[in-house]
Amino acid sequence: MEEYYMDENPNVPVDELKAIIRKHTIDLSFCPVFLGSAFKNKGVQPLLNGVIDYLPNPTEVRNFAFDPKKGEDDDKVEMEINNKKPFVGLAFKLEETQYGQLTWIRVYQGKVKKGTQIMNTSTGKKAKVSRMVRMHSADMEEVSEVGSGDIFALFGVDCASGETFCDLNTNLNMTSMHVPEPVMSLTIKPKK
Repeated sequence: MEEYYMDENPNVPVDELKAIIRKHTIDLSFCPVFLGSAFKNKGVQPLLNGVIDYLPNPTEVRNFAFDPKKGEDDDKVEMEINNKKPFVGLAFKLEETQYGQLTWIRVYQGKVKKGTQIMNTSTGKKAKVSRMVRMHSADMEEVSEVGSGDIFALFGVDCASGETFCDLNTNLNMTSMHVPEPVMSLTIKPKK
């Protein structure tokens, strides 16, 4: 950074600069900021390029789950991107569609096939995987199997965002996400 700002004619190679930004972004000591607007697609491509250039890929991130009977602080189990391990997935988004609730799930470990049963570890309810889709913008692609690292959506699964799904022989919860306190909050109340 000193070379870039102090030298009148800085000669920092772009690849070296990207590698330094990526390293510090991954160890959370630096946060790149992108400006733009989805309106007229301003700044969207540099943002997408930044995701590729600076954020870790799934093999570079350590994800943990825990036994809900023991608690989040005891004996965490590290998730492996491995299709031979038991299925563990996290419901991260719920969407109401004309076909009912669409539950978006990221597979952290293992794989799941159409027709198998999975369990919501928060409620203990079992659900049959009847219709699985991969989303491409607003288009749905029917799939019969997904594996580690995939994101897919299910129809007809009643759950809340942030709940963990496992195969029937596994009882793990994904560790909760850290959500910082809002910098600003606003409440709107009706007069009547």
